[in-house]
Amino acid sequence: MYDNILDTKNRFRIKHCPCGKSNKDVKFIPFINFNDKGYCFSCDKSFYPENELTNKPLVSISRRYKGRKQETPKSTISNDLLLNSLTNYSENNFIVFLLNNFGLDETNKAIRKYLIGTSDHWKGSTIFWQKDKTGSIRSGKVMLYNSTNCKRVKEPKDHINWVHILQKIKVFNLKQCLFGEHLLKENDHSIIGLVESEKSAVIASIKLPEYTWLATGGKQNFKHDLVGCLKNRDVVLFPDLDAHKQWSEKAIELSKIANFQVSEFVIRHSENGTESGVDLADIILKNTKPIKLD
Repeated sequence: MYDNILDTKNRFRIKHCPCGKSNKDVKFIPFINFNDKGYCFSCDKSFYPENELTNKPLVSISRRYKGRKQETPKSTISNDLLLNSLTNYSENNFIVFLLNNFGLDETNKAIRKYLIGTSDHWKGSTIFWQKDKTGSIRSGKVMLYNSTNCKRVKEPKDHINWVHILQKIKVFNLKQCLFGEHLLKENDHSIIGLVESEKSAVIASIKLPEYTWLATGGKQNFKHDLVGCLKNRDVVLFPDLDAHKQWSEKAIELSKIANFQVSEFVIRHSENGTESGVDLADIILKNTKPIKLD
């Protein structure tokens, strides 16, 4: 008889913790020979066989493994998938837009710099790869843009997906990094320009090359886990118009990491300073004259 030994090697077989939470993060580990008994690191509860409840306190597993709790390692994507995506740019709506607005040379520079890929998941879709400072590929975000105005296609649904999902990788622990993070290694001393969207980072890199442009990939992603790689760097934040207050407050909270400064460029150059969703790329694309960051 097994004395409630945790079956750590086969924890992936359990779809849900007995508490009801999904076990996609594999934080519930069952006992050997049980599917619904074990210990959940997420809710910090032990689930024992009924005949043992009276002589074993629920806290025993928690105490036994408290010091051994470890963070699940990040998953990565094969470099071959990235390399195979660097093609078919005539079928990539985002690249077609860049070609029509900035020309062949600047577009090729942007593709090489940011490793922009093409996906066949949706006709015309783009892959924005997340490659970290160590060279590991965390995953790729698949998005569909309109080739005429470079707006994301949101009808009849928002067209966003991930390479690891499309590849049907069953066990994948996505830990995002900043889009363009791999550029930090070769730009040790340049000022960092941080925006929300990958599109804005790419377009800003063409028109405002004095900064090294990175993107969080979303308003909510300006957080410690992603910006820790900016340790001791000078970083100018260019949040979307509707996120200016949120990022300003977060910049204070994260001030021990880097020298964050919040630019009001988008506010000053928007039509009335209140439009939601306006970002740096919108301002750049509206201006035909050279832009200076003030």
